[in-house]
Order: sequence, then structure tokens, then C-alpha cells
Amino acid sequence: MPSVSRGKLTALAAAVAAAVILPPGLITFGLGAVLGYQGRAWLTAQGEEGER
Repeated sequence: MPSVSRGKLTALAAAVAAAVILPPGLITFGLGAVLGYQGRAWLTAQGEEGER
């Protein structure tokens, strides 16, 4: 079984809970915000690796 970080597991649990509780518009907004944040974090990490 692949190793899953605790942060990703928490994010997945939050997404499932949101899908059950929130209306679709808020779910879409939340997914966009999370993906944008993760994408920015990934790009920042890639930039830092390139500078080393």
C-alpha cells in the first residue's frame, strides 16, 4: 500500500465531509482554492529545488 501523508489524508477526509454537507457551489469554490494553494506550494517547492 502506498504511503499517504497525514496532511493528504486529512485533506481527503475534509473533502468527503464537505461533499456531504456543503452545496455544490461551495464545494467547487473550495476545491478550486485547495488546488490553487497546492499548486502554488508545488511550484514554490520546484523553484527552490532549482535554486540549489
